Amino acid sequence: MGDQKVFQRHGQRLIFANDDLDFFLLQFLGYVPYEGASVGECLHTAAQINEKDPASWVREWTQLAARVESLAAAAAANGHDESARKHYLRASTYHRAASALIPPGEAMRHNWDAIRRCFQAAAARCRPAIETVAIPYCGHELSGYFVPAVGEPGPRPTLIMVGGGEVYSEEMYFWAAAPGRLRGYHTLLVDLPGHVAAPFTGLDVMALVAQEGINGMVQSALRAVVDYLLARPDVDAERLVSYGISGGGYMVTAAAAVDERLKAVALSTPIIDMNKVLQAEWPPLLRSIPGFMTDKLVKMASRVNPVTRIMMQRLMWNAGVDDMTQYLEHMKAARIDPRQITMPALCMASEKDPDECIRQTHETYDLLPNARKAKVIFTAETGADAHCQLNNPELVYATLFDWLDETLGYTPQPVA
Repeated sequence: MGDQKVFQRHGQRLIFANDDLDFFLLQFLGYVPYEGASVGECLHTAAQINEKDPASWVREWTQLAARVESLAAAAAANGHDESARKHYLRASTYHRAASALIPPGEAMRHNWDAIRRCFQAAAARCRPAIETVAIPYCGHELSGYFVPAVGEPGPRPTLIMVGGGEVYSEEMYFWAAAPGRLRGYHTLLVDLPGHVAAPFTGLDVMALVAQEGINGMVQSALRAVVDYLLARPDVDAERLVSYGISGGGYMVTAAAAVDERLKAVALSTPIIDMNKVLQAEWPPLLRSIPGFMTDKLVKMASRVNPVTRIMMQRLMWNAGVDDMTQYLEHMKAARIDPRQITMPALCMASEKDPDECIRQTHETYDLLPNARKAKVIFTAETGADAHCQLNNPELVYATLFDWLDETLGYTPQPVA
């Protein structure tokens, strides 16, 4: 049980024997095409890590982040803004890489501050500049960024990018905004309830769930995001779309079921029953025992695999719960009827996604009532068979934006 993966995600190995660490490395290497990482820096750092020691992972990525951030500061001081921008982007990624194995607490907060500091320094140097935004929601604010398209200002198609629970809004820049801005799309990146940063901004996820239910919480948060965007003069209201990856596939599916102001959605993967995904991925032994014993066995497994321990702690932190039994109970209500989604939808999955996620992708597609729908399953031959297609991001960007262009009737203007 100590070797159990937290989640089925990819089939090929780069460096690490631990599947989760190897997946993280693959993820950050995927940011290379849009200046978010360097192959040489990543591989050198990975080679220094003792994967049986989580502190080694955090230390090596943090040291790399500090070195690259120092390069950025020196470049900025000497008036080399383009070099500074690129260095700050990479430094933000490397701080984010370190965060993967930082348990909840003050160190995690300091790390988040570093991710934001570097990303915002890069954002200010982008042309056009990336805006830091705060979206009113339930007496609090959702933190995020508005990434404008390159080219002439004016109303443009706008994409709301929603990641899974373990991500920060800053890194979502590489999942949609960086390619999208070159294709004429504005992008909104946002930290929602259930994301890592939410507790830092004062959001009490469990209080929100008690008030609205888990579906209601997600739907009201994304409704607030849509409200914000439709109040902006540079957003084309008839071409407002959303893209959800991993757990974000559930969030966007939930929003699409109740908010017809979204004109299209893309989902990788569409999740219509989060509880079934978790139950299918959970080790069979843990599915068969009473809840009070589940927490004891999780603790035992965590002693064998410290990576599992930290990832479980972060998972519960995001959800605002104290133990795994509470978390699993919390997710039972995360169910959506895809027949309620009336706008066009693109359903995507990868061959190495969990079997239940692939099954729900097929089920969602079959039940969607709008004939303007598409389904793509990425196989090993495409080089995009990892979770969220992160081993071939360029292919998924082409698939996503080509489908959106055709669905929205949009012809991007050439970028000078």
